[in-house]
Amino acid sequence: MPALVNVGGLSGVRETQLAACGRAPPSPRRPSRPAPRAIELDPGFATAYGAAARCYSHLKGQGWSGDSDWEEGEVRRLALRVSTIGHDDALALCSAGYALARVCRETGTGAGLVDQALSINPNLAVGWANRGGISVFLGQHEAGIKQLTRGLPLNPLDAEIYWSEMYLAYAHLFQGRHDEALGWATRALTHRPNYRWTTLVLLLAKRSPEMLREPVKSFPG
Repeated sequence: MPALVNVGGLSGVRETQLAACGRAPPSPRRPSRPAPRAIELDPGFATAYGAAARCYSHLKGQGWSGDSDWEEGEVRRLALRVSTIGHDDALALCSAGYALARVCRETGTGAGLVDQALSINPNLAVGWANRGGISVFLGQHEAGIKQLTRGLPLNPLDAEIYWSEMYLAYAHLFQGRHDEALGWATRALTHRPNYRWTTLVLLLAKRSPEMLREPVKSFPG
């Protein structure tokens, strides 16, 4: 695989993630299909397909989804492509797996892809973050806490560390540990202020269990 092509492809992936999924809603000037330049440069570059799928999970998380049926179909198409050409690409597999779980609610298939990624590279921080997030979706909160905690020291300077911290906050909240949830939510907001799901868990954690009409046991997204 030509290294120079992949360098350009990676910059295309990152550029599209920042534009489509990072800090601003999509606009007509942005491509409707994420990471097209990276895929055009190297159609066999599985990481680009995984990154494109992950963009749709970011869009859903921010509330910027448009046609949800089309987006779910696109995530499935991208994940299938990753499965076909990226069976040894840990980053592509974990990205596609999380997108399947988050966007398409196919948590079993998504978890399987992330587990495959971690079997290839057990030191992949984003892999443990994605696996922990899926465990929280499944209600496996203690497992999620272990997975998320395992990933944190693998990349302590990660710009998206707030994401793992947010999921840790939810996992503790679902277990009724409001103080721990509040601590993780506060940390997450210092790394990414105003992220809506972190703000929500912070507000829920500040309420005592007696103030809630019923215990919060599942992720609201």
